[in-house]
Amino acid sequence: MTRVLQRTLWPFCIVANTAPIVATAVWFPQFLSAVSAGITVLLLLLLVHAEEGIPYRSDWSTRGDPELWRDMGHTLAYAAFAVNATRVLFLGALAGALGRLGLLNLFQVWPTRGPRWLQVVVIIVIGDLFEYAYHRLSHVHPWLWRIHAIHHTPVRLSVVKGARHHFLYALGRGTMVWLPLLLVGAPASLVYWQFIVVTVAGLPAHANVNFWLPGWLHRLAVTPEYHRIHHSVDLPLCNSNFAIVFPFWDMVFGTHSDPVLVRMGEAGLQGDEHPTGLVQEMKGPFISVATVSRSE
Repeated sequence: MTRVLQRTLWPFCIVANTAPIVATAVWFPQFLSAVSAGITVLLLLLLVHAEEGIPYRSDWSTRGDPELWRDMGHTLAYAAFAVNATRVLFLGALAGALGRLGLLNLFQVWPTRGPRWLQVVVIIVIGDLFEYAYHRLSHVHPWLWRIHAIHHTPVRLSVVKGARHHFLYALGRGTMVWLPLLLVGAPASLVYWQFIVVTVAGLPAHANVNFWLPGWLHRLAVTPEYHRIHHSVDLPLCNSNFAIVFPFWDMVFGTHSDPVLVRMGEAGLQGDEHPTGLVQEMKGPFISVATVSRSE
């Protein structure tokens, strides 16, 4: 039974997350955000339970984790507040302003007459390229690293740590991923699918579950084993596997680490001097302290 769960749980999470959202988008689009959030919570609870039954590492258990409430605070601040505020700001107010100024679809390259499903696929693929660039730049630019660093501070990985992001990281996604999509002509009503797919892939990607997946799959999709390497305390490994959905981008730009050949070791930041605690982490990027990029 354990082996069956190890083989089937990851694809189940992907399908169970995607199918209800697609069905809602087709028949009840007004409820898309609510259904997406509800499915995410249900799968998070499922993965928390699976982490206790088939853990990747038993010492990464959420039981007795002193940072659990801190992670829950980040989940509320980032996933519940910052992401939704960014959606209203960029896909509502800003998209409307750009439309009135005639700045949408500047290059006349967007397949506006294509079916909506094709436009969503294009948004997901191109959006993942922009997401890759944003993520990689967050490891290079000192200011962006100060925002992104708290995502790498956990020394144990689990599904509840996936949303440990500074709220400014969501605004950065709006600026560096959603805004370019709007400018090349992607309809604002469809751009949110980029974040939905990021959530679908990212939820199990941080789970402390001993999934068993065939090696070829790591080259088609960002799996938990693939993304886990990116959280390695080892600097060269941390500076690889930036892709969120498709490993293709890491392969193209030379930042690919194959989980068939590489094991991550320990998680976290070597010599971590970043502030700890929810409030201090929120204040961290605004405090004038010496920081270096993750590429140094």
